[in-house]
Amino acid sequence: MLLLRYRTRKLVFRTIIVVYFITATWLLLIANGYRIQMRPFILSKTGNILATFEPTDARVSLDQNLESRSSPTRIRSIFPGAHEITISHDGFIPYTRTIRIEPQQTAFINDVFLLKNDPAIHMSGELPLTQTVSPMLAVTEKKAHLETDLQMGTRIFVDGIPVSRDLGTGVWKLVGGDKNIFGLTHGDSNEIQFRAWDKPDAIITTLPGNELVIYTFRGSRALLAVSNFEIWNFDTDKKSAELIYRFSNPILHVRTVPNTPIILARLSNRITAFYIGDHHYIPTILIDTPSITDETISVDGRTLFFTTPAGNMRKPLY
Repeated sequence: MLLLRYRTRKLVFRTIIVVYFITATWLLLIANGYRIQMRPFILSKTGNILATFEPTDARVSLDQNLESRSSPTRIRSIFPGAHEITISHDGFIPYTRTIRIEPQQTAFINDVFLLKNDPAIHMSGELPLTQTVSPMLAVTEKKAHLETDLQMGTRIFVDGIPVSRDLGTGVWKLVGGDKNIFGLTHGDSNEIQFRAWDKPDAIITTLPGNELVIYTFRGSRALLAVSNFEIWNFDTDKKSAELIYRFSNPILHVRTVPNTPIILARLSNRITAFYIGDHHYIPTILIDTPSITDETISVDGRTLFFTTPAGNMRKPLY
């Protein structure tokens, strides 16, 4: 009897020790970001997603599983690999993208402004007028211009002072820039040279384009090079470029939407939107109609106005 009790106590003690070490090991793994995936059975470190969006009460789903209804949203303990995240709200076009999760890293989805799904409606009268200003004076805060004479050639002037050597023969044009970087076009090359104001004689890179659009939102700034078929994003801080999109039809115009990280690209029969803030470059089709001859955006950025053969139209954006 005493032997049985001794063996029982010994078995209980050993069981407690085993459970303790299993539990301690499991808690240590959890504390260090490990999780067990059942199918297939894998022990792996996990990552996170942090998303901010408007409307702030939109639904956030990961791999079609509802995770949250508020902004900002942090989704934790996600196994590495590709995952589909969707941000949706009644009356708005859903935002969907595939995002890659890396172990012990947080993937950021920044400032998603859901676009309204309301149809465009006819409006009476003309399209609203938009004020136009010199793009160089507007975005660089510099009084910059080009000047050509027979002896010195074509040079760049800032505040009346030459800052470059002769650019060479041909027709040159300043097409825009910010406080650090500016763009030049030469003749009919359909290319933009990016240069720094402090080193205007050195070319940082050359991108396809004949138009330069300034993008700025909440402290982020970039220059968008627009050619006949392509839109490129040039990061003026990192001095790096990435392709936003290559169209099969000519691009007629590109606009930024004020107070948002969204740009609109107008083709002959379509207006598409791109989210620039989180480098999400899958186009969202806003308007698809036989012919679009003009477009403008309200000052507050909330309404898109455009013209079709059916007349002047307006569509709420967000």
